[in-house]
Amino acid sequence: MRARETFLLIIGALYIAISGTCEAAQVITTVSEGAIYNLPPNSSVTNTGVYNGSYIDGDIKFSAQPISKPVSNATLKVWEIGTPIWEPNVQVFGFGSNVKALDITDIGAGSLIGTMDVSSGFGTLDITSFVNSMNSPYLGFRLVTPGLLGDAFGSHALGHPSEISFTSGPGGGPVDGVPENSVWIMMIAGFGLIGVAIRRRAVMAKAVIA
Repeated sequence: MRARETFLLIIGALYIAISGTCEAAQVITTVSEGAIYNLPPNSSVTNTGVYNGSYIDGDIKFSAQPISKPVSNATLKVWEIGTPIWEPNVQVFGFGSNVKALDITDIGAGSLIGTMDVSSGFGTLDITSFVNSMNSPYLGFRLVTPGLLGDAFGSHALGHPSEISFTSGPGGGPVDGVPENSVWIMMIAGFGLIGVAIRRRAVMAKAVIA
């Protein structure tokens, strides 16, 4: 019975130590979104909805503040609300920005990350490498349809805002620096329980021998 109690204590302590290094998946939504009309010298931005096509850029921005890097399983999800869906293939260009709100300087911004299929009503794209490589306070994504018809996308104004889901922690890649204070506390508590269990077992063993 004593051996079983010691074993359970050790398993519990290891669980506490390990679980302190893991974080649950998080989801964040946009802080700025809209359509940028690229018609110089009268280019303009509207935040009534995200749509694109020919001379119109559909852009969305997220705050990087809630993202503790490195991350794993970072995914961009965009809802397509055009009726019908005119162009199912949407190219996604990613960029960093120091400005929260969309503005004219965001026209044509970013490098191609990949293409998402929105024919089912929404599209997803793995953006893990992009998120881990960016140090800007805001992450921007420009949605481009190859043809001239364009598409309309979900937003706070139109419903179904775009979102980024991700998991922060060791799974995201090499970790720079040292663990956070809360992780150290969890690890110390876990190893402390192991030490108490071993000490208790040693004391009991001496008492039996005596």
